[in-house]
Amino acid sequence: MSQTIWTTGVVANRFEEAVETLNKLPSGAVRGYAAFWPDVIYTPAELARQTSKPVKLNALPDQITRMEQTLMWIEWANEGERKLIWLRAYQMTWREIARRTGYPRTSAQRYWQGALTKIAVSLEEKNRID
Repeated sequence: MSQTIWTTGVVANRFEEAVETLNKLPSGAVRGYAAFWPDVIYTPAELARQTSKPVKLNALPDQITRMEQTLMWIEWANEGERKLIWLRAYQMTWREIARRTGYPRTSAQRYWQGALTKIAVSLEEKNRID
């Protein structure tokens, strides 16, 4: 089995994949409550005019495993770096990230890159030990 070479790009992609996987997991909504409205029965013409609902795919077991591994990596970053990592993983623009964090845009990019480098170095060290 080949080992992954951990670069900042690979680490960033794993955080983005973790966000996608989190979005695929079922919600924690409590079930068991029922609405007592009758079901609406649509005519074929009404069905044809409706917009199709996006298909929600379930997370696969290997995606959940990678997500769990990725979530453990966040302990190597400090609180400010964690926020940058997650905001970027949710694919926010640097302008929006700068507005939310209060960092100048280029500083936010530099801190984010430094956090990913710190995680990649830790993963490489872990690979050498294993």
